[in-house]
Amino acid sequence: MADPGTSIRGTRQRSRVQEAAKGNDKDSSDAQDLFMQKLKMAAEKKIGTTKAEFFCKAFEETHEKLVYKELNLDAAKKFLSAYES
Repeated sequence: MADPGTSIRGTRQRSRVQEAAKGNDKDSSDAQDLFMQKLKMAAEKKIGTTKAEFFCKAFEETHEKLVYKELNLDAAKKFLSAYES
């Protein structure tokens, strides 16, 4: 039997999955942009424009560092399980 990944059907399915993943990345990016806009607006009301920009920049850097660089899978699971119970 042929490998399903090499058939025409498998190739089409893989293409659809890849395109869906690209769409999810775009949706995720849009959601992050919307979140940051709302965060900045709320921060500006509380602490002013200059401090809000600093706060949002620091928030973005910290989020990126924790989520994409330092937080390993086990730590993420422990973090999530703490909020599930």
